[in-house]
Amino acid sequence: MASPDIDDVFAFNATSTAETISEGLDLSGLTYLVTGATGGLGAEVVRVLALRGARVVLACRSATKGETVAEKIASEILDATGTDASQSLVVMGGLELSSSQKTKQFADDFCARALPLTGIVCCAGVICEPFELTSDGREKHFAVNHLGHFHLIDCLLDEIVRTAASSGAQGRVVLVASGAHHFTYRVRRGVPRPSRGIDFVNLDEPVGYDSGRAYAQSKLANILYAAELDERLKNAGVNVAAFSADPGTMSGELSHFLNQVPGGRYLFALADGRVTREVNRAAATVVWCAAAERKRLQVSQNLQNSQQVTNYYADCASRKPSLPARDPRLAKRLWEESERLLGMPIGSAKPAGHVEKFRGMEGEGGRDEDSKNSNSNTNDATVQVAPASPVSMYRAGLPRVTIDSGKSNSGKSTELGAFDPDPPVSPPIKVTPSKSGRWGLGPAKPAND
Repeated sequence: MASPDIDDVFAFNATSTAETISEGLDLSGLTYLVTGATGGLGAEVVRVLALRGARVVLACRSATKGETVAEKIASEILDATGTDASQSLVVMGGLELSSSQKTKQFADDFCARALPLTGIVCCAGVICEPFELTSDGREKHFAVNHLGHFHLIDCLLDEIVRTAASSGAQGRVVLVASGAHHFTYRVRRGVPRPSRGIDFVNLDEPVGYDSGRAYAQSKLANILYAAELDERLKNAGVNVAAFSADPGTMSGELSHFLNQVPGGRYLFALADGRVTREVNRAAATVVWCAAAERKRLQVSQNLQNSQQVTNYYADCASRKPSLPARDPRLAKRLWEESERLLGMPIGSAKPAGHVEKFRGMEGEGGRDEDSKNSNSNTNDATVQVAPASPVSMYRAGLPRVTIDSGKSNSGKSTELGAFDPDPPVSPPIKVTPSKSGRWGLGPAKPAND
């Protein structure tokens, strides 16, 4: 384990494990909700967060299966550290992301428990399955991997913002992405130019369906949603950030994909262990985005001089996703289509794109006198928050480390782990121009345009 200084942003790579990158983190007093907690990746994320002292809500379909996983994790932590973590693991069943009604009911049940919520880590998903429509009439990959999480986050965003404001610890929304997002459907068929994107017209149609492309499309949606959500949160001035985290190629993901092709089992036998990762390494980037201090994330971004800075992370560093994943117009179109598919009024999902400041923010730009004197009638897309207090996430027991990069416009040095009262600074995302019709944005133009 590298010392907690500027060098350790280079020490974390594809071989790092979730335990390695979180060593020294004190997450006591923080609460995370993890979807897909009974799966391999989700269970490892839960284990490491609980190991570092966080309270973790295991959001799963089957409460019985969740209890089994929680007992196993508590036993492992007890054997490793002598600490009883059973009280910090909260199991909640009934989360069915394929159903908007059941997702809303789960969110209501969580809110009824009056628990704080530091962050949501979205690990649940389906991989390369045959065509199937959900009870809501939506294609299963897009419904579970994207729409379900879009709806869940929208329902719980108030809780994250309130917790961030009252605790001082930056709220986090982490969506598990995949490198497969490069290989989604070609929206402009027969056109040689880059055209992979989201086929909004045929989202729920079986004609031309391909399980690998459908999975890739849903992962592209995760990245676009995280980028648009982070931009809206930044514009709202709240202490919450959103990330998409690529865990790398896991055995289950590759096996599902190769089983669709002739001879896939033999290919998987050759590739397994060579190009795939064990779950402890796959969870590293996810835990890094969920729990690393805000300043450390920014330092690692600033040091990636050869990479475009985005909120898409792989191997614990900001990476450059595909061209469609960096198109802000496609992200906005996806946001609006998601609202429409869920039966929500356009513009009602939180945070609203036009809102500059969330109501209730004090001490961070403040509210004008009109808003102070206004009544409780607010926009449905406005998040209510509480005043902030000076508490932060930092590495317990380790000294503050000051870094002078020499590139700061303000001339100030960067102190790792120190509380920063300023609003969070989200990484800039380069706008990549695209022609009308590319990546599902609109009607296709002739090939000779």
